[in-house]
Amino acid sequence: MQLGSMLLCAVTTIGTGFYASTARAEDGDDSGSDESKADEDKPDAGKADEDKADEESKPDAESNAPEGPRFEIGITTTLASYSRLSFTLEIPTIGDTPGDISSTGFGPSANPVTLELGYLLSSQFSLGLLIEAGSTSTRTTVRGPDPLDIDETQTLGRLMVGPRVSYLFSDSGAVRPFVMAAVGFTYAPQTASAGARSLALSGFEAIGGLGLHWFLAPSFSLDAALRGGYGLGSGHVEETYPIGGTDAMGNPLLQTANVPVHGSLLTGAVLLGASGWL
Repeated sequence: MQLGSMLLCAVTTIGTGFYASTARAEDGDDSGSDESKADEDKPDAGKADEDKADEESKPDAESNAPEGPRFEIGITTTLASYSRLSFTLEIPTIGDTPGDISSTGFGPSANPVTLELGYLLSSQFSLGLLIEAGSTSTRTTVRGPDPLDIDETQTLGRLMVGPRVSYLFSDSGAVRPFVMAAVGFTYAPQTASAGARSLALSGFEAIGGLGLHWFLAPSFSLDAALRGGYGLGSGHVEETYPIGGTDAMGNPLLQTANVPVHGSLLTGAVLLGASGWL
């Protein structure tokens, strides 16, 4: 009996020790797994922090990126031009009398200069102002007996002011084609010293054109364009006309006065210029 009790105690002691050892081993394995899992989670957390830092830095990089030009300033002169002014005089004693004045010019000296200002609403579309102004004067002198003695001066002028739109077909590359349109107020005075005659028309004209910007630098381009326009206007012309009856010598009585006139203007031009992009 005593031997049996001793064996039971020994078995119980050995079993208790084995169970404790096994429990400690399992606890070690569990703690090792937790540490391994924590180690595996660390890179993911670091990667997430890096990704977040990259995302936060992107707006800064984009905000530091250089912006494109916002303004354009261009000046052009006309290499060749054609204009035809068709008008009708409203002479009181005669009635409507049609007429026309055609003009062809070559070179900058015979044509107006155009100033164009624009604000770029996008990299390809701009809205701005067009100003066109110019004047030419021609004097003809012939010395001799009457009626060969001639001293005549003829002056032609032009002014146009109005809004302008332009569209670039490309916002990159050295050569960029574009189209433009403008509508504006026009004033075209013409005077001739012979007979002290003068003609002045004011009205509105629409212009359309296409051309090329050749960018030599991001902020500078050379420009070439073709343009055409059509306008309507009215005004007056200083005219001498018969008023009926004769004088003592039998000559018809004449009167010089401003006569109402209305007409249309057709224009075409080849232009060359330069633009700055700011």
